[in-house]
Amino acid sequence: MSVVPFGASYRPLWLGLGTGGLDLLLAVAVTSALRRHLGARRWKAVHWLAYAAWPLALFHGVGTGTDTRLPLQLWLYAGCLGAVVAGVWWRLMKAGPGRVAGRLTAAVAATAVPVVLTAFLATGPLQPGWSQRAASAAILVRGGQ
Repeated sequence: MSVVPFGASYRPLWLGLGTGGLDLLLAVAVTSALRRHLGARRWKAVHWLAYAAWPLALFHGVGTGTDTRLPLQLWLYAGCLGAVVAGVWWRLMKAGPGRVAGRLTAAVAATAVPVVLTAFLATGPLQPGWSQRAASAAILVRGGQ
């Protein structure tokens, strides 16, 4: 298991995304445990990182998963993607006035992630030879060493 993002020797880019997502969720969990000591404003600022952890974990799974091409796995990704996007849009619709920039950013991200994921799947993991290309991303992450 990798603790430092992008520090693994096996598929460091894809494992790094998963490690980064896990680190963000750990920050959310730790600050939730310390919420009374941090105050609501600081806790909420860190708590928003959970939204950033989700696309990192999603692309980690798609990029490093050896079973990404299986129909069941694609349906699982689609189901998770649909649930999160629906949840974000529901929350945006229920949000009160104010914080327009934050809501606009969330709306753009909730729309962009499925588009980017679909393009990535079509040009990457669903193509023959992805396993070798995913492993060669180690050269890019380590700076060509």
